[in-house]
Amino acid sequence: MRRLWKIFRAIVSVLLLLAVILPAAIYVLLSLEPVRKAISDTASRELSNLLGAEVNVGSVRLHPFDRATVRDISLVVDGDTTAYISTVSAAFEILPLISSGDIILDYALLDGVKLAVWRDTPKTPLNIAPIIARLRSDNPGQENTFSLRINSVVIRRADATYDVRSVDRRDSLVFDPAHIAVSGLAVNADIPHISKGEVTVNLDHLSFAESSGFTLDKLSGNFSLTPSQISVCNLKIALPESEIDFKPIVLNIPDGSDLRRAPLSESIGVKTSRFDIYLPDFKAFAPVLADIDTRLHIDLDATVSAQCAH
Repeated sequence: MRRLWKIFRAIVSVLLLLAVILPAAIYVLLSLEPVRKAISDTASRELSNLLGAEVNVGSVRLHPFDRATVRDISLVVDGDTTAYISTVSAAFEILPLISSGDIILDYALLDGVKLAVWRDTPKTPLNIAPIIARLRSDNPGQENTFSLRINSVVIRRADATYDVRSVDRRDSLVFDPAHIAVSGLAVNADIPHISKGEVTVNLDHLSFAESSGFTLDKLSGNFSLTPSQISVCNLKIALPESEIDFKPIVLNIPDGSDLRRAPLSESIGVKTSRFDIYLPDFKAFAPVLADIDTRLHIDLDATVSAQCAH
């Protein structure tokens, strides 16, 4: 009996020692510069193959066993840096991934984002068109089952531009649809469900400033997409001196309809519970409004379709 006890104690001691040493050894291994460089090179190569464009990854740091941080990611298209992200950080849950294949991210952070989208003329494709085409499924009918949940999505210090290079710029204080420059974009959201054909997004905060002077202080709402319906609830828009609150908006999608054409074939009811606007908030779209110190309180109840609006 005493010998059995010694054997049992030895086994338990070894297991406890492994439980301590193994994670520490993995952490030390992943912290070595040659290992980190190999991971970064592999990530760059695989992302480049996926997108069909040059992707550079500065560094990848894995934190055993549920966190990862990637720094200095750049996407280069035709010699121009189209996208750059200073830091991407994420934490994930291992047990759901192992037990059911579900991907659950506790948080996803994108910090220091820069995006430059352009086209040569109004009728030529976007510079990122080949990437978008590559990401589309080669087999639309193929069944791809997956489930993704992100408990917290945060985007900080993001800037984005869109330019039509053949079109001259307007006055810098007037919104120019051919030259859009958004700065200070910030997003806080959670995505409780993403699967094939279904998406649910709870947007807590989205804000930005546009180079023309237009400022969005806050956009929030709950958005849901299913094969049969698109719904928007609790949609609120806040500008510096204006606020618009919408009642639920629902678009039904007929069976077998193309999602991209559904808004053209179905009517949408748009109602507001609050519609208070201050005209100078919209001076970027109509400069004459800058000198009209007027507030409007509107009760909006409309049905909108491709054919008519009531």
